[in-house]
Formats: sequence, structure tokens, C-alpha cells
Amino acid sequence: MEQDNNNVNNNYDSNFNEPNKLNIILGIAGSILMIIGVFSPLIKGPEIEVLNLLQWSLSAGIGIFFFTVISIIITLLHKYNGLWFTSIVSLLIIGYTLFTIKAGLPGLRIKIGELVNNDLSPEELDEIINVLQIQWGGFILILGLVFLLISSVNGTIH
Repeated sequence: MEQDNNNVNNNYDSNFNEPNKLNIILGIAGSILMIIGVFSPLIKGPEIEVLNLLQWSLSAGIGIFFFTVISIIITLLHKYNGLWFTSIVSLLIIGYTLFTIKAGLPGLRIKIGELVNNDLSPEELDEIINVLQIQWGGFILILGLVFLLISSVNGTIH
């Protein structure tokens, strides 16, 4: 009976090695950071105050939240190859959102006009666009994404 317990402990230890622990920690930590990032301040500017990702782009916020929940499930199931998909899609969503904000694409003018109820002149809209600032929520999203990518790379290697 004692020998059976030792076999169980040895099997458990061999299945739960150090790289696997690191993948779980990085995967869960990255997912938690991304969930926090969805609700954290993302953008700040005059007339629009501070907005999180859900307030700025509901579809991007829901997409990141959805893929983050999937990432948690994938991490808990130790299927780290699946993290590649969720990480890359999240990277595309975050990258497009931040690029749109910083590049001042035409859609940005429409979005800010909607947020201020179209009460501003084109010159005032340009002024707001020029002083928009990405807040610490963007850093949290990127950090969480980096953790997920490291977990997927490390999980694929081991």
C-alpha cells in the first residue's frame, strides 16, 4: 500500500514539473491582468474624461474578455498550443485599438464626436484628438498579453 502511494506521488511530480508550474502561473497571471486591463483606464482626454476599453470600444472589450476566459480554460487544461490562437487574436484587437487611438484614424473623429454628442467644431475635435493619452490600462493589457505569449511559447517547447 505504501508503495502505491509513492507511485502516485512520483507520477504527480513528473506530471507537474517546474516548466508546467511556470506556464500555469504565467497563463493565469496574464489572463487576470488582461481582465483587469479591460476595466482599467485606457484613454484620457478633454471632454471625454477617462474611458476603459469597454467604454471606448464595446466589441474590443468583450472580445478581449472572451478570449481571456478561453485562455484561462486552455491554461487549466494544459493545452498551451491553444494559447497561440487566443494570444494572437488578443494582440490584433489590442494593437488595432491602440493604433487607432494614437494614429488618429478617421474613425477616431467619429467616435469622439459620438462621445461628446457631436457638440464640437472640427477644430475642437482635432484638438481633443491631438491630446489623447493612453492610460495605464493599456500597459496592463500589454503585460498580460506578454505573459500569455510566454506561457504559450514555453508550453509549446516543453
